[in-house]
Amino acid sequence: MTLISDQSINTNFNTSINNRIQNVKNYLGKNFIEKKLRNGFKATIYVDKDNQIKLSLIHKDNKIKKLKSIRSNFKNDIPFRYVIF
Repeated sequence: MTLISDQSINTNFNTSINNRIQNVKNYLGKNFIEKKLRNGFKATIYVDKDNQIKLSLIHKDNKIKKLKSIRSNFKNDIPFRYVIF
């Protein structure tokens, strides 16, 4: 699932598009990977190894621009334990 413009949908850790990335980092912790992207964007990535799910947050100027959760094993319908849209 990917969100890129709908600001009315919140996650279970109370964030949405255009919220501050630091709020997510404070809630989910420091176990993330951060990558630099083009045009000043950054990606902060959290991985749930137990459920084989990845949460990617694309942000610029400390504001979240895109939320994306990906399951790598589609055989099991296991909900992502960190994010609920």
